[in-house]
Amino acid sequence: MKKTVVLLITFWLSIFFLGNALAVEFDELGSVSIHGFLSQGYMKSDEYNFMAKTEDGTFQFNEVGINFSTDLSDRLRMGIQLFSRDLGPIGNDVIDVDWAFADYRWKDWMGVRVGRMKIPYGLYNETRDIDMLRTFIFLPQGLYHEAWRDTFTSQTGAGLYGEVGTDITGYFSYQAMTGIMRLPATSGLARSLEGYGQVTAGETDTEASYAIALQWIPPVQGLRLGATHMDYAVDVNCSATDFFEKRTAAAMLSYLQAYKSDPAKYASLAPLASLVSQGDINGALAATDSIIKQSKGVNLAVAEGESLFYEIDIQTRSFSLEYVWEDLIFATEYARTDYRWRLHRDDKSFEMVLPSNFSSEGYYGSLSYRFTNWFEAGFYYTEYYSNRKDKEGKARNDSTKTLKNDDQLAEILSAKAAPEISGLSPYVGWLKDYTLALRFDVNFNWTFKLEVHKMNGASVMMIKDNPTLQNDSSTEEDWYLFAAKMTFNF
Repeated sequence: MKKTVVLLITFWLSIFFLGNALAVEFDELGSVSIHGFLSQGYMKSDEYNFMAKTEDGTFQFNEVGINFSTDLSDRLRMGIQLFSRDLGPIGNDVIDVDWAFADYRWKDWMGVRVGRMKIPYGLYNETRDIDMLRTFIFLPQGLYHEAWRDTFTSQTGAGLYGEVGTDITGYFSYQAMTGIMRLPATSGLARSLEGYGQVTAGETDTEASYAIALQWIPPVQGLRLGATHMDYAVDVNCSATDFFEKRTAAAMLSYLQAYKSDPAKYASLAPLASLVSQGDINGALAATDSIIKQSKGVNLAVAEGESLFYEIDIQTRSFSLEYVWEDLIFATEYARTDYRWRLHRDDKSFEMVLPSNFSSEGYYGSLSYRFTNWFEAGFYYTEYYSNRKDKEGKARNDSTKTLKNDDQLAEILSAKAAPEISGLSPYVGWLKDYTLALRFDVNFNWTFKLEVHKMNGASVMMIKDNPTLQNDSSTEEDWYLFAAKMTFNF
């Protein structure tokens, strides 16, 4: 640890004294503009691991980016940015093309972009890599999920954009794009799919997606409003874990509980319950599967290591407002995301909806104020619910179903049975976050930030990194996260 700290101090001091020299060299390159940033952070939490091993304190929190752009004509512009980050197990400092596109501006009301482009989600998704443009270290998790950042920041394809309006009506801008998102194996989304410990993710693919964004800057100085709609799909090959095998046994047991009105079928529950309580999962699987196959002709048992396939369809809508008055910035946004999850064998002989057609919801309000040319402070409050119809987390996975090809099987989980079967603390159903941030601009190139979060709930946490969330009675509902970050920008 001491060696790591010494190396970090030496590195940052070197960059500090070379900063202005680097800026001069880049300015001398003429028609090619070169900019970049380099940041190192530290995080510490008192209860949960936030994306990394923050309970022990971690320096696995850094970002590096460099971009090149040039105007080939009055209407044609090209650029590219290389980017890497490390956030615990996410990213691992792999260098990637963050964006790379050609932009042809035909008219004010019509332009075309092709390549890898930033997705215009909300107010800040397009600029979230540029730490110098905001007060906060982390954007509100109610809308800007940090673990999903590398997947939902940009997409490869083509898009149109433009602006129309007058001083009387205000100015309207639009962006419409379609393309393919990426889902690298080191992404936070890939880890989220593994989060409940049921599967191990393998090869991933994304289908064609699209995004539409509208903004209105009315004839009120400092005010802008926006709305976004995104539609995308993710396919993931994976394999079942031993935890999934156990969960399947419990799910099949719950399926039979739906037949309490049938004395003959319900009589079989007693021996199954005994097998499960004794830990004989294999025995319970075999007995339950045999009964269900006889009555429905479908094989529900899933063994450890068996190949499965995720299909996830997602639609997101957001609404935004920002008002800037002198040195004060107020912002508020709301987003709702609709999910349709399917986990199945390739032949569809087993298909489970986990859960079916549910919607998440998030919103926040933020204030920031620049007191001097070197000091800025900000505060925000954000809420996020993984299921907007279950904000207390009581019916976690209450719409889990086991289906055969004709979708004729009934629900296997009731709201009352869900917490026991899912094995998850109700705290994973929500996150409420009070955040205070301080920003210090040391000079033109250097920024230092401090941030403290008072959290309630654990909805954005990785279950894989926080095993106590699997229905551990010692789990705390309230917890704190501290973050510090130094950024060099040129």
